Amino acid sequence: MANRSATPDKFVMDRTGRYSSDVFRTSLLGLGNNVALFRGPSGNKFLFSGENKFVSAWWPRSMKNVMEFPRPQQHG
Repeated sequence: MANRSATPDKFVMDRTGRYSSDVFRTSLLGLGNNVALFRGPSGNKFLFSGENKFVSAWWPRSMKNVMEFPRPQQHG
């Protein structure tokens, strides 16, 4: 249960040991959304050489709600 023990390194090592891959899919923080984790040189090459063709950034709705602040109202 590495995912509940607050040790991300152990979590990643357990997953890569189980699936024998530097790229794997999992669900983080119980958000219900799957994410892909890239590890090692081959994962970095895939991630950074694609020029946003294969991977796009996104934020879960809960994070958007936390990070977006209401704009101040204009007076006058």
